[in-house]
Amino acid sequence: MSADSSKPSIPGAGSSILWGLAGLIFFAVPLLGVACGIVAIIKSQTAKVLLKGREDEFLGGNTARLGFRLGITAVVFSHLCYLVVAVYMRQGMAGP
Repeated sequence: MSADSSKPSIPGAGSSILWGLAGLIFFAVPLLGVACGIVAIIKSQTAKVLLKGREDEFLGGNTARLGFRLGITAVVFSHLCYLVVAVYMRQGMAGP
């Protein structure tokens, strides 16, 4: 058993991954994907701030980074989905 396994995980790092995954799952639902992505970004940034200078006490730096990346991806996918829908609606309203 390694010495690192006895360290607790930094609060918020694991939940940032869950919020990021929820944002990726619900990216097509209006505002839900963006909201989940933003929560993931906030939670991961909070975890990074708590971890700064205390790397010897807690684990979870990589987990917080992954949550941040998932949150950014969820927000980007949601906005791309809105853009595709807007272009599709614009094309439909223009007529033949």
